[in-house]
Amino acid sequence: MLTEQTSWRQLVARRGGGATRTVTHPKSPTFLVVDDHDAVLQCLVPILRVSYPEAFLLAAQDCKTARRQIEQYQPDLVILDLDLPEELGKMPRCEAGIRLLRTVMESHPASNILVLGTSVQPLVRLRSDIYCYSAGFTAADKTQPVPKLLKMIELSLRKSIHLPPDIRSRPDFKPQWLTLLTLKFQDGLSDRAIAQQMQVSTRTLRSYWLHIQDALEVYDDPNLDLRVQIEHAARRAGLID
Repeated sequence: MLTEQTSWRQLVARRGGGATRTVTHPKSPTFLVVDDHDAVLQCLVPILRVSYPEAFLLAAQDCKTARRQIEQYQPDLVILDLDLPEELGKMPRCEAGIRLLRTVMESHPASNILVLGTSVQPLVRLRSDIYCYSAGFTAADKTQPVPKLLKMIELSLRKSIHLPPDIRSRPDFKPQWLTLLTLKFQDGLSDRAIAQQMQVSTRTLRSYWLHIQDALEVYDDPNLDLRVQIEHAARRAGLID
């Protein structure tokens, strides 16, 4: 019997004993697992093989390989981390994982998705798109017990949308606000340069900053640099890398 404390390796060690519930499907599904860590693949793939013995399993460790497999196989389920290298040998970056996730969400037919990472906070950037997604979309932390992760997979395959409470409770961030945060704290542009690039007035840009402050609950403190506090809050919320 699976318990809330069942670990990845415990389940892998027991995979031949029929301890897990087998899920049957009318056709053989194709699953793609994308993670750059060998240890995760070595644990997750056998777990999937136990619970979905009829599934055709694929694995990729970088975004380039994953895109090629998505185009070729059109997987029914894509399980991916957000911190991924664009190509093998490159540094993993959340930005690369987000781009891959957008590719999956724009693919046809739509794949069911489970985002499985050490942090899924960056999904707040895509929340409005996720709620409109035509297939299943779930997210879970890698530290979750195995039964909960398998539950997220089942929800995705049933085309359900399920996000962690801390992401659901976040206020909506307009695309313009996310662009402003990226140009300021990742590209290092001045407000004047940002206004020119976004083609808005300095007054409009100021209103964006005020809305961002309110959404992040950052309040002006004479002893602290306001922009630094906004940057810290935005990074904690997963809005910027």
